[in-house]
Amino acid sequence: MEKIFSYRFCTVCLLVSVLLIGCVSRPPVTQDLYNEIGKDVFSQFRFYISKDIQLTKVDTSTDVNDRATIVTTKIERDIIQIKHSTAGRVQGEPSEKRFEIGFEQLKDGTIPTLVFVQKLSRATEGRYYLDKDPRGKVKYGDAYYTVAYKGRDEPYLLHLRASREKTTKRTVKGLK
Repeated sequence: MEKIFSYRFCTVCLLVSVLLIGCVSRPPVTQDLYNEIGKDVFSQFRFYISKDIQLTKVDTSTDVNDRATIVTTKIERDIIQIKHSTAGRVQGEPSEKRFEIGFEQLKDGTIPTLVFVQKLSRATEGRYYLDKDPRGKVKYGDAYYTVAYKGRDEPYLLHLRASREKTTKRTVKGLK
């Protein structure tokens, strides 16, 4: 009796895991997807980044006391982490070449965005990557940040895609 229960339990777990694995994926965002879906529906998608990123902004200021004897350097670091599992939405008007994606809403109601631009090459396959200025910094909200991530490959934009498949099966018994 226990063996039958264990067998059924394992079978059910296996089927559920196969269904979960096969149903949802996060493929890269490409211009083909944008053209397939259309701008209006595209704005309703949830987007993700292919890997965790860390944005860092460092502000420094130097002060001298009244007697001009002590120099004080003040350093302020602003570090923002965006995990690959954090969902974002399009803000503003998307185009085939550029998207602004917001991942959070601040206390004052504003939604800072990261800009993603399409890179066309055989290696990038038309994916959308963070838009960096000549110094390698990205704009997030009203400030510029350095970007850090693990590995060599740059993070790129992904979307959530669910597939539903239905199969019907029957055996034909034949005519008599």
